[in-house]
Amino acid sequence: MNTFAANLRKIRKEQGLTQDRVAKAICIDRTTYCKYENGVTVPPLDMFLLLCRVLQVTPNQLFGWNEP
Repeated sequence: MNTFAANLRKIRKEQGLTQDRVAKAICIDRTTYCKYENGVTVPPLDMFLLLCRVLQVTPNQLFGWNEP
């Protein structure tokens, strides 16, 4: 699993959210969201930005980069 996928799963779980709830918040199917968390696919930029907004994190946090 890649860093993005692992961070996405970790952050979602820390916030007590289900995959279904996050998927609905960004208007996609749960199976599509599940593929993001499993590292099968990566979200397009617009979905990535929605994920940041819904999870209230920065892109750096999702990618596991150190904040400047």
